[in-house]
Amino acid sequence: DSAINAGSTLVAHLLLDRGAGSSQPQDALLVAAGSRGLDSLAPRLIQECSADVDGAIDLGVENEDAQVVMQLLQLPGAKQRKWVKQWLLRRAAINGDLPLLEGALALPGLDVNDGAESSVGPALLLAAEGGHAAVCQRLLQARADLSMAARTGLRGRWTAADVAALRASRPEFQEVLHVLGQFGNQPFALTAMAQSLKPAPCF
Repeated sequence: DSAINAGSTLVAHLLLDRGAGSSQPQDALLVAAGSRGLDSLAPRLIQECSADVDGAIDLGVENEDAQVVMQLLQLPGAKQRKWVKQWLLRRAAINGDLPLLEGALALPGLDVNDGAESSVGPALLLAAEGGHAAVCQRLLQARADLSMAARTGLRGRWTAADVAALRASRPEFQEVLHVLGQFGNQPFALTAMAQSLKPAPCF
């Protein structure tokens, strides 16, 4: 554990060669997967120290470390759990992280429209809410359904266009609306609910 935490790949391999184990294999696997040069240790921790890949993934989600979670999902023994994939997709949308988005979209069985019409909303709505036009465009290219890009809750139904239009004074949200309009083939208007909450102009 100390060798892995110190980033010493060679020492860690030598210790494993001599039969050393890990007192906290999930934590060790988490560190190894997230450190350049230590990733070669991950398969050995799984095979020789009985490190639980899914347990390490859960720790990565708890730490909100999407890059590590993505690395761990590629390891043998990782279960293809739907909620983990959707968490990665939402993190990419919220943070405007295109490389992470590409990795998430490549995961088998990913539903790009998951969360539609819920209180959270799908990835497309989350990306629009963050002003991430490039992510919106990539999601639409990946067949995100513009008609389903909405959240529904106590304050009514809000579409991806609504959440962007409410901030349309800022250029990044203007770009989001432009992207949505390109894929929708029509200009967007605020829903009645969003229009009622839009601040009145100051004169």
